[in-house]
Amino acid sequence: MQKIFKFPPLDGGKRVVNRLRLIAWVCTAGAFITMLVSIVVFFNSGDGGLITWLAIISFVILLITNYLLSNLQRKQREIENNLSTKNGNLDKSEPKLRTIIESIPFDMWISDKEHRYILQSGESIRLGGNIIDKTPDQLGQPAEIVEQWKVNNQRALDGETVYQEESRVVDNEQRYFMTIKAPVNDETSFKGYIGIHLDITQRKSLEKKMQHSADQLAMLNDIGRAITTLGDVDSVLNLIREQVQQILPVDAFIVLLYEPETKIVSFPLVYDNGRNWSEPDREISMDMKSDDVLKTGKSLLVNLTVEEFEEIIKNPNRSLTGDYSTYYRSFIYSPLVRQDKVIGVVSAVSYDYNTYTEEHLKLLDGVAIQATIAIENARLYQAQQKELSDRKLAEQEILKLNAELERRVANRTIQLQEANENLNNEKAHLEQYNRQRDIMATMTGLLQASLTVNEASEIVSTHLKLLFPDCDGAVYLLNPSGLLEPSAVWGESESLNVTYTVNECWALRRGKTYRFGAHMPNPACAHVEKNIPSHALCIPLSAQNENLGNIHIASKNNQDIELILTEEQNFIEDIANSFALALGNLRLRERLHSLSIRDALTGLFNRRYLDETLPREINRAERKKSQVGILFFDIDNFKKFNDTYGHDAGDLVLKTMSEVIISIIRESDVACRYGGEEFIIILPDTSIEIAEQRAETLRNKVSLMKLDHNGQDIGKVTISIGVASYPQHGETRDTLIKSADIAAYLAKTGGRNQVVVSK
Repeated sequence: MQKIFKFPPLDGGKRVVNRLRLIAWVCTAGAFITMLVSIVVFFNSGDGGLITWLAIISFVILLITNYLLSNLQRKQREIENNLSTKNGNLDKSEPKLRTIIESIPFDMWISDKEHRYILQSGESIRLGGNIIDKTPDQLGQPAEIVEQWKVNNQRALDGETVYQEESRVVDNEQRYFMTIKAPVNDETSFKGYIGIHLDITQRKSLEKKMQHSADQLAMLNDIGRAITTLGDVDSVLNLIREQVQQILPVDAFIVLLYEPETKIVSFPLVYDNGRNWSEPDREISMDMKSDDVLKTGKSLLVNLTVEEFEEIIKNPNRSLTGDYSTYYRSFIYSPLVRQDKVIGVVSAVSYDYNTYTEEHLKLLDGVAIQATIAIENARLYQAQQKELSDRKLAEQEILKLNAELERRVANRTIQLQEANENLNNEKAHLEQYNRQRDIMATMTGLLQASLTVNEASEIVSTHLKLLFPDCDGAVYLLNPSGLLEPSAVWGESESLNVTYTVNECWALRRGKTYRFGAHMPNPACAHVEKNIPSHALCIPLSAQNENLGNIHIASKNNQDIELILTEEQNFIEDIANSFALALGNLRLRERLHSLSIRDALTGLFNRRYLDETLPREINRAERKKSQVGILFFDIDNFKKFNDTYGHDAGDLVLKTMSEVIISIIRESDVACRYGGEEFIIILPDTSIEIAEQRAETLRNKVSLMKLDHNGQDIGKVTISIGVASYPQHGETRDTLIKSADIAAYLAKTGGRNQVVVSK
């Protein structure tokens, strides 16, 4: 075993003794020569006094030197004996030192001046393996980390105590350490430094919790300041939702209010999937967790297991914004309490399992307190505004009523007499009218809240069936091809499931309601020629001078129904007009939405839609720990097409290539025209390898396009494609697009008509 600590040999002392010996011999020789010279001089001249004194002095120096040399040799022997004893003791104590260091319960090591690890604690071996006789270069760490270690090691070797924070994965857990390196210099020949790793993970965790608490407090303060300035409930609740989303994992945020007198639960805020939704009022329920909180006034934390979630979604009657939907897996609920009474519940919902903790619930409780104050303040403000408005309206109405009252009093007697005479006759008609108007009002409200054309068609067909249960009927809508297709059908007649043109319906040709039947002189519409009913109505649907479709109602050989259809034609037309208006609004909304997100020339999504969609896909991939592929490409030599064949040819290239793109992408893929001849395709849940394959498929398809413009072949079209993937090449929209753009540039500069994957 290599010895670490030992005393150096006394080479310097030996050199001193040897020099003194040389001096002694020189002095002895000098004294002897001086004495010989003095004897010769004395016999020749009789005067050798000066030489004699020199000889005497040399002799004295010789005696002193021999005395010092003798003492120095004796002292050297004593020191050498002591060093030998101490080195022996060190040899005995070094194994003990190794045992002590190896048993130390924390990560510690000792390195020599060559930066080799010579001692290591047992905990150090457990955490990083045996590193004895290795240097930092041999530990397999990244070059930048090793370089930092070398700098700090040299600082410690130079006599400085170094402090450095590090992090690493231990037992599959991210741990944080404070590394301390200090010099080791003693009276032996050893020179090096000692290092200690102190686990500061708990301290780091505490610091993070303290910062999180500070963020939560700041959020509550922001809400408190904001609610004093906002005057309506919707603005207050949306502000609270935005603040909560900054510090809580929230996919859906729901606020419900409860009126104890009516036992009705309303939903002033339902936020889910990035947008606000409307949810109808309902009565308090026994099987919803939110209503349990209403009853108990206690906060609630629910983290569903996989088994519980799968069991719950089997219930076909679950509410979109109730406790459970297709996506909800974790919930926290906090009651809104005013004067010891629960007036509502605020809840945060996550699509993921085991999202929430008791700490999250406590934070939501604090938000609920602020929300209660905010709602009450907003309600008071709105009530004051309504009271002022109502007071003004009441004053105006009183003036009108006073004038009207005088006129009505004069005519009241006559009206009462006429009313009494007609009461019996009108009673049945009034009941029927009220029923129809109630159904009409309900239908109109549902039409106004409908989100799709098919939804609106089902609403109309359902209510017409309620009004005319003994009739067959259908709602036909005009498709982009100019054909009328059945959108909703009720009754038993199979002949209603037909597709026909505008010219096959007299109502659409004439632009007004058309009545016909088997025993009527009017010709029947061509779309029912094979099975002409005894009595039928076709009511055209139009809005803003545009044909939208047709409502067809036919009786089943019942004379009473024929009479009802005749008398209620105006009412049916009112229904058709309401439906047409709603239909026109829905189509206008769909058209406007499509125009806002699609490129007019190619029909692909535009850059605005890309800017909205790509961040959403990145966030979804981050939650799912999946990947998102990006294809960035443009048309090679596109300017040449425009310059050679004109812009019409260029537009033809763009349209044809867009058709190729649409033919190969999946339903989940998003193809966008980024600008000019540049395109981007978003590939959710796609690895970089699959994205590259998809890019090659697209490149081959485009290169095989045959384009003819005004009878002239405009040649082969090719594209250069850059491929990038989240998170490998970027974690934000801009960095991801930039990586793909650079790869596309390399594809173009590298010869065009190729695919390059971002580095």
